Amino acid sequence: MQDRRGREGHGDAAARSLPYVIESVATVVAKDISAEEWAARVRIPNRKLPGKLLSGSDVVRITGIERKCWDPERFGNWTPVLDAVHEALARGQTRAEEVDLVIIVTATPFYPQLGADGFDLMRRLGFRDDVPPIQLQAGCAAMARAMQLISTTGALRPLIIAYELSSKYMESRVYYENQSHPLKDTLWMSPALFSDGAGAMLLRRAPEAKGVVIYSRDAQSFGEDAGFHDPLIDYAGGGAAHAPGTPGAEELAVYAMNGEATRRYYSKGMMLNHHALEAASPGYVRRVKRIYMHQASPRLVEHVRETLVRDVGATPEQLPHHAHRLGNLVAPATLKLLSDDVEGKSVVAGDALCFSVVGAGPERGGFLISMAGRA
Repeated sequence: MQDRRGREGHGDAAARSLPYVIESVATVVAKDISAEEWAARVRIPNRKLPGKLLSGSDVVRITGIERKCWDPERFGNWTPVLDAVHEALARGQTRAEEVDLVIIVTATPFYPQLGADGFDLMRRLGFRDDVPPIQLQAGCAAMARAMQLISTTGALRPLIIAYELSSKYMESRVYYENQSHPLKDTLWMSPALFSDGAGAMLLRRAPEAKGVVIYSRDAQSFGEDAGFHDPLIDYAGGGAAHAPGTPGAEELAVYAMNGEATRRYYSKGMMLNHHALEAASPGYVRRVKRIYMHQASPRLVEHVRETLVRDVGATPEQLPHHAHRLGNLVAPATLKLLSDDVEGKSVVAGDALCFSVVGAGPERGGFLISMAGRA
């Protein structure tokens, strides 16, 4: 199966064969802090009560985030990312020179231009010089985009590296005292939701594997609706459109969420992912050990979990979640769910797994894959 269309009405999500298994996974997240501690640290002005600050209980009430991973000191350098990659390679009994494809995904790079993060990271890790850095500036659906790319290659040992440096970007006062951005009153919700984390997943090509990947940008159609064009996250400043140093560029260089569009896209997009995977691999829910959903926010995740249990026949045990206690780790979110299960031996060699993600762009996708024998 190279390019099989999803069922009519489920979006432009072509199903592709994914002849790979997961050799290993590892994650590193920042220390978790309570919503109360985080709110006291960043000091969010209360727009409705001038002179007052939002409390931790306000943050929990509005976002559902009780604790989050936040440490700009630790995640201000490459160490946690390198640690995750070294651990994944060690668990997979693989040397850096054996890796023949590296995909790096982050929405918060150290260096924004010319894929400089990829060059620096691959040099530090000792990857071969004939392996080009493929750096995706991608958000919460990055794992689906990366897997779609991998499905088009003949790579033998691909490696995905994902990391988010949310605190380094979002402790800036521009998120809390911005008077110019069109969404200035809700900018604080991005740092409230997003968290610091890093992860690495090592794959091995296995021609006998029955994996499947689906991916869609939903630009031409969104299920039975017209195309979905809102990017979900606006980060307009810092590029040629609003170059650094020009008036207003700093105020626009923030991750600004469109909350209503995000709610609509996540809830429907996750179900479209399910329908496309079901069309490509009927009955997959009964066969997989886990369904790792992107952890957008506690309430969005819980809504989709309830729908999958009630309408699709998934069990709560198949649907682990951590957004309420870790925040939104962006691309590393599903990797963290998997690594916790592997370390806790809830997932073992040979288990079939499902990943389903939705994110800014907009883009979404999912894939079915199994753990290798050396998990």
